[in-house]
Amino acid sequence: MPRSQDSGALPGTSIMEQTEEFRICTGLEDTHWWYLGIYDLIQELLKAVGADGGRLILDAGCGSGGLLRALRSYPGAVGMDIAQEALVAARCSGMDAVARGGVECLPLPDSCVDVVISIDVLSHHLCDEQAALREIRRVLKPGGTLLLNLPAYEWLKGPHDRAGWNRRRYRSREVVELLLAAGFCVERMTHRNTFLFPIACARRLVHKMIWPTRSRSDVTPLPAWLNNLLFSVLVLETRFLRRVNLPFGLSLFAVARKPTQDG
Repeated sequence: MPRSQDSGALPGTSIMEQTEEFRICTGLEDTHWWYLGIYDLIQELLKAVGADGGRLILDAGCGSGGLLRALRSYPGAVGMDIAQEALVAARCSGMDAVARGGVECLPLPDSCVDVVISIDVLSHHLCDEQAALREIRRVLKPGGTLLLNLPAYEWLKGPHDRAGWNRRRYRSREVVELLLAAGFCVERMTHRNTFLFPIACARRLVHKMIWPTRSRSDVTPLPAWLNNLLFSVLVLETRFLRRVNLPFGLSLFAVARKPTQDG
């Protein structure tokens, strides 16, 4: 899902299209079922890794601050984004703990962050995923945790990805290899958006065939009853993810840890 915008237009899309997509997504970050579902999962995982209110939590690629608003009970939650317009939107919503910084070059000292959260940032068409992971590892404290969400399955790439400026979609093995190469220990790797996968997958494939060049994401306003129903499905899925990893889904989610000692 699109979270922020930068000055470089993705091939096949215009700056106007990207601006409009950013405006739509910003307006739905606090209500849309997809965002609410990922926020619910992250809050569950923060509890699981023992991230209490005294821990420093970095949303790397915070966009207009939707996750930070969901984490208001965590006073140590801060956000960074490369896009100035995203930071302006975050501050206008009352999120002052945000600063400008690209994920490949975070303006933070070594080993200062307890948890880094990255939601669909490494797949961005301007992001150097390997450099970003090395930088995230640098700022994490020894034993610190990375919570990483990425889009799954390259064969699902289509209009949604053009709207979200995704360079690629991933297989679980590829994400594990990237994390290991950056020096992380992978504690969990699972798919998510599994329960809704058959419907969402069919819808995306149909859209891909009918509108192969369209650039529009799945982030659109829905009737309240449908939005609540879809969110309820993701809440149920999160409860399953407490105990098991899911074998397929629209997204991949990894929990990785920086070793307490190098070497």
